Amino acid sequence: RDDGTMSARWGSEGPTSVVQGTPDPDQRYFEAVTRTDQLVISGRFRAAVVPIGDPPIGQIAIVLDDGDCERQYWIGPGVDLDDAIGYAQDWVDALEVDSRWEVDTRSSQACTTGVSTSALCSSAPSELPPSAGLEFSRLDGTSLLLAGVVVPAGSALEPASTLQRVVPLVDPDWVYVADLVRDDFCGMLRLDSVGTDAERVGPGCAPDARTVASRPVAINGGGDAVVFDDGYQPTVVFDGNDPDDPGAREGTGVFIDGVAARVGDETVIVSNCCEPTGGNLVPVDVVSGVVGPIMPGHRASFTSFGNLVWAAFGNIYVGDSNGRSVTEWEPTGNGAESWVEDLAVVSRASTGTDEILAIVSDSSGTYLWRSFAGGGDMELTRRISDVRSDNDAGLSLSGWSESSFYVLDNVNDRLLEFDANTLEPVPPDDVNATWISAWITPTGAMFIDAQRRLHVNDSRAYPGEYLWVR
Repeated sequence: RDDGTMSARWGSEGPTSVVQGTPDPDQRYFEAVTRTDQLVISGRFRAAVVPIGDPPIGQIAIVLDDGDCERQYWIGPGVDLDDAIGYAQDWVDALEVDSRWEVDTRSSQACTTGVSTSALCSSAPSELPPSAGLEFSRLDGTSLLLAGVVVPAGSALEPASTLQRVVPLVDPDWVYVADLVRDDFCGMLRLDSVGTDAERVGPGCAPDARTVASRPVAINGGGDAVVFDDGYQPTVVFDGNDPDDPGAREGTGVFIDGVAARVGDETVIVSNCCEPTGGNLVPVDVVSGVVGPIMPGHRASFTSFGNLVWAAFGNIYVGDSNGRSVTEWEPTGNGAESWVEDLAVVSRASTGTDEILAIVSDSSGTYLWRSFAGGGDMELTRRISDVRSDNDAGLSLSGWSESSFYVLDNVNDRLLEFDANTLEPVPPDDVNATWISAWITPTGAMFIDAQRRLHVNDSRAYPGEYLWVR
């Protein structure tokens, strides 16, 4: 859009997807790629694909021109040039198709017209689940599919592109949902008739289609970093100071405040904090115990594609596992007065990419903050406490669902819930959350009770004492 508010997403499983458009791109980008495969064209739409910086941590600019509106997008690290060209070609192809396709709902069926594909028509299902009527039809000469399905009103095919159409049928209880997707699309069909239940759909879906970013980690009662195996048997990977030790003095101990580990990777990142510096990130080989070069920062986490996310004072960074950053945020804008209290990466299916969550405090209060790991300025911030950075608000991130983010309030023994798309508070359900730490996901939950005992999915308590889990 001319005001720069338009955003878009390429790829259902891409590492960083597209972030945010701007209204006035530099036309020199088009001049730089003239007569190369980095200039892609479809009808009246064209796009220039220009790398900015060096791989693997550089960004790629995609500048789009449709003759009436020009806009610029940035793709973060993790996407190579060939893939970016493919995304851009799909985007201009989709815009060209969108300029001429229509949906006809005048009969009992809904049909798409004006596209170079075989007829795609759908009817309201009788006894079969509505997802059984979902059809995908390839658009000639492209890697795009036209998806169409008749579903109960209020349903959704997610993640939706900016071109998705939802058209009411003659029967107002039903709608036709049509969208242009890539041929490796894997998304969710959410049906209003079954509340928040959703079914994975698309030709790109496979049993292991989504990468599991992390393995369970914890800090035990003695302040040590712990990694769990599949049976939740703990292995201490780094010795920390006991936070209950009355002899510990600020600046003299190693106090671990987080652990980040990836499935299939024998190296974990231990975060210790924070005096006399802003914290350290320590790579540790789980098998050999060898400690790698120490990096400045704290509160590390991994994206599902291997990028490291970490904090330093009040700023948040994304980069490679050696601590070289490519993307930086200052969530509160208050520089040295702010502090990142907690940080995590989540991967909701409805967004198709990784999101960074953080609890950040400054001189005015404590905030919940969210952005996309690919960078850009699509940030959300909500004040959740009046407690300033010079005091402990007793708040920690405690997980997520497809529709909500959770924050544990240890001061008031409450589990706070916030809408994942707006950060608006969700009315509390009066749960008495006396946990020390918790991590809730769509596949299960881990929590540490007031006696420092670890529970997994409401199971019996595991042996030992723990202070933090994720």
